[in-house]
Amino acid sequence: MESIEKKAGERKLFLKWRNIGDSLLVTLTGGEEHIGAVAVGNSGASSVITLPGHRDDEIAHKQAGRINRKTGKDTVFLVGIHFNNIQPDEIRKICDTAELMVDEFIDIIEE
Repeated sequence: MESIEKKAGERKLFLKWRNIGDSLLVTLTGGEEHIGAVAVGNSGASSVITLPGHRDDEIAHKQAGRINRKTGKDTVFLVGIHFNNIQPDEIRKICDTAELMVDEFIDIIEE
């Protein structure tokens, strides 16, 4: 699996991916790794499944759709980010950093 690592403030995030045939499997994790939400981007749209009690669905849904629209590849995007005692401003930094990581990922795979 190829990967990108970035800091969101003091928090570290990891974006990893691999090709599965003509499709993509992408994971975004940070802190205590887990499966919080899984989204599928297909035909320019996306759908998401969120595990009860998790809030990873917004990132998963948005980024699966973006990757699919930009690359034309069916995409499964799994997100599992958990940091204890996280503050609202840190959540914003994580969302912004996730967006930058996906931008970098799209640039890499479109080369």
